[in-house]
Amino acid sequence: MVELQKVQMTEEELAEKKLHLQYCKNSKIESDINLTEMEAMLDSKIASSLLKDDIAKMGEDIEKKSVKDPYGNDMDATDADVKRMEIMKNKMQATLDADLPESQLRLKIAQLIDAKKRIDAPERQIKKLEKEIREKAYYTTASKENPMTN
Repeated sequence: MVELQKVQMTEEELAEKKLHLQYCKNSKIESDINLTEMEAMLDSKIASSLLKDDIAKMGEDIEKKSVKDPYGNDMDATDADVKRMEIMKNKMQATLDADLPESQLRLKIAQLIDAKKRIDAPERQIKKLEKEIREKAYYTTASKENPMTN
């Protein structure tokens, strides 16, 4: 069995622990906000809606045979431009049909939830850090002297 010993912190260590605690708290707040935002986006199907809008706009541009210049002005499209837009429209439609936008969002949500559950996640360190700061000490493995070296 591993033996633990309590070690008193130096002022530098205490200051570092306080900064790390603040980082962990901020990290937890940020990840909670991100998770809430992603779940709301998934519920409202924003990603698919935006993709549908892009597909519709691309269809209109193909019908009008027009493209935008770098300044946002309409200009006549060449045959190559129209062909490229058709290919892009088909790709976007295939992406939409495969439910890829929501699938990617579900994956990101699952990854974030999994990251929050990891033992080394900042959220999981908060209580330990608060206790160490309160006690101004932390636990480490006890070092035993090797009887062979004496």
